[in-house]
Amino acid sequence: MRSRHQCGFTLVELVTTVAILAVLAAVAVPRMIGRQGFEARGFFDAAAGAVRFAQKAAVGQRRNIFVVVTGTTVSLCYDAALACASPVLNPVDGSAAFVVDARRGNPALAAPVAVTPANTLFGFNALGQPIDAAAAVLGAAQVFTLTPAETGDVVRTLTVERETGYVH
Repeated sequence: MRSRHQCGFTLVELVTTVAILAVLAAVAVPRMIGRQGFEARGFFDAAAGAVRFAQKAAVGQRRNIFVVVTGTTVSLCYDAALACASPVLNPVDGSAAFVVDARRGNPALAAPVAVTPANTLFGFNALGQPIDAAAAVLGAAQVFTLTPAETGDVVRTLTVERETGYVH
């Protein structure tokens, strides 16, 4: 004698569940597992922090500190040259130059982000104002676009305001 109420799933319910899992596996899981978006955001935060540090160090040391921006790095220097002959030391260990590198020091790695405009030099004076290589206060804000390598990730903009040097 069979019971009127049978336990189990219908074929429609099973197919729907498998279809939803397939969509999640194809779309959501690679975004959660992929590191490039995470590394791109990390580089943006580290670059913004480096520029803020340059401004604070210029005010604290009462001297000009320059920021050199390339396509994948942000470096801090005491001299107004793209070559960065006299780098600012890293405040963490005090022995290495202060460089934020999108490739984490390994040129074989693909950069998670590209910075434009590349090969740019600007700095901060003792008042914290942004300056050019000739130590003249900038007449316009410095704007850098960080374009991620991963498709679908957010393009971020790093701006240094012209009068105050506020970094956002």
